Amino acid sequence: MYADPLKEGDWYTKLPEVVVISIYDFALWPEQEDQGQNKQGLPRVPMLSWWNMTERAPSNHGLLQVQHVFLELPKVPDRRPEVRGPDLWAWLLVHAPKLTEIPADLTPGPCRDALELANKSKFTEAGLEAYRKASDEIRVVFEIADARWAEGEREGRLKAEREGRIEGKRETLVRLLGRAGITLTDAERALIDTCVDADTLDGWIVKLVGAKTAAEVLA
Repeated sequence: MYADPLKEGDWYTKLPEVVVISIYDFALWPEQEDQGQNKQGLPRVPMLSWWNMTERAPSNHGLLQVQHVFLELPKVPDRRPEVRGPDLWAWLLVHAPKLTEIPADLTPGPCRDALELANKSKFTEAGLEAYRKASDEIRVVFEIADARWAEGEREGRLKAEREGRIEGKRETLVRLLGRAGITLTDAERALIDTCVDADTLDGWIVKLVGAKTAAEVLA
């Protein structure tokens, strides 16, 4: 895995990284009372430690591509970390078996997906089938809702277009009446403003030719 990609004559710096991840359910470096923390108040070896190899005599940090990561589960805090990352993954490894439900405030992402998978793995065959059936039903409901929403949007656009065309016909009729010198009473103007039938408005516009009064047009 480490040396095979290297061709004859290539520099070792071209070697890919190889990370060895080890998870321990015991403290690999237990903290002692007299040396549990350093001068900065940090653990001597943290819960998640990342190591490279160093040659002992000249302290040469060679073979940096080979890295060792150690996760010590006894050092995982009881309180769930707020930020996603290695600390949250470690917390889930330790505390997931004690959870009775997936935390509602756990944001969508790999950690929540992992708990969903862990939850499914505990189902009986019948329970898993019921879970899948419920999930399918929920998916169908959302698909129907999306389709109805899309249809509503389409109908809304068509309605707006129809209303826009009718409003345009009303404005055209009133403008032509004004150009013909025909005065509208309040009742006649209200009749035009409340008309929502495009054919009726078109008929009134046609009657305008040669008309002397609004009554002739709106008859």
